Amino acid sequence: MTGRGLLVQGALAAVGLAVAYGTWQREPERAAGEIVVIDSTKGDLKSIHFEDENGSVDIRRGNESGEPGVWLNVQDKTPVAAPAKPAASAARPGATIPAAPSSLAAAVAKPRPLRRLRGDEPAEKLLGEFAPFRSARAFGVLDAKKLKELGLDVAKKKLIVVARGETREFAIGQPPQSSGENYLRDVKDGRVYLMPRQILADLQGAAFRLVDRKLHTFKIADVDRLVVSSGGKTRDFVIKNHQDQNAYKIAPATAPDKPEELARNWHDKVWRLFPSELLGKGETPSSGVPKLAARIDYFDGSKNVGWLELGKVDVAAGSEPPVSPHGPPPSNNGAEVYARTEHTAGWVRVHNDPSTLTDADKIAAGS
Repeated sequence: MTGRGLLVQGALAAVGLAVAYGTWQREPERAAGEIVVIDSTKGDLKSIHFEDENGSVDIRRGNESGEPGVWLNVQDKTPVAAPAKPAASAARPGATIPAAPSSLAAAVAKPRPLRRLRGDEPAEKLLGEFAPFRSARAFGVLDAKKLKELGLDVAKKKLIVVARGETREFAIGQPPQSSGENYLRDVKDGRVYLMPRQILADLQGAAFRLVDRKLHTFKIADVDRLVVSSGGKTRDFVIKNHQDQNAYKIAPATAPDKPEELARNWHDKVWRLFPSELLGKGETPSSGVPKLAARIDYFDGSKNVGWLELGKVDVAAGSEPPVSPHGPPPSNNGAEVYARTEHTAGWVRVHNDPSTLTDADKIAAGS
């Protein structure tokens, strides 16, 4: 290729990059009548903070272990459920029921941990809704009577947006006789706007709507070999027909023409594990540090693509964690099983199927 040809190709590449950057920064089409509350681009937006009486969430783009993405700091403010009080009939007439130990009282009052969690595509989409941040309607500065009608006099929700080097704080209120609408009031200039419903719903449910629950970002088709370690034993396996997610087979590397059905069924179960509880980066389960029970390493040729570790915490049967506002916890059957991978922020609690760990021992031992 001539020097002139290289110059032409370089110029075309530069133009392509400029167009791509401009498209990424460009505002989407505006709906008729929309008001721009915060005029910013994706590159201008630094962070979003939302809080109400139940908790708070901070959302921002970040880089963890060389992998860029959206990260959430989630704080659950809901109180830990206290154990039931002894029934009155259990005590003798005139007897005094002993006070709960101070350690128990402290456990009840202990705040839930701040969790740093990886955000998924909905979190990325939400950030896009703030670049720029728009409202369907603006009401200007309202008097005290009108603010009370809109629930902005005693607003318990707060929104803070940092963009273009400026921090904007808003109170979020809802009328006592609400039709489902919420309203924003700029703390600095007093201007009031209609709060977008979907944005508020995403912010209030951030710990469930926005978090990434995937264990891996690669697929079976991306790997051709795996190594299983458990019970002090390690075995290498090849993945046959790995292009077919539903029909792949697993065979010992020493006998690639003899697939093992137990290994395939066990791995499929592990591959499809779904978190019932996500723990934050660096967080340890309240029941104890999981004891490593099994590990899988995935390879594409000689390149390590990812890994998964399974851990177990022995607990008293029936000693379930307290019921949260989001429903009862899964049964532990005397143990809690956790997993973590190259993609998760930390440990995640998974379904406690005893065969998940016992079969790992059999497969690693070749028995």
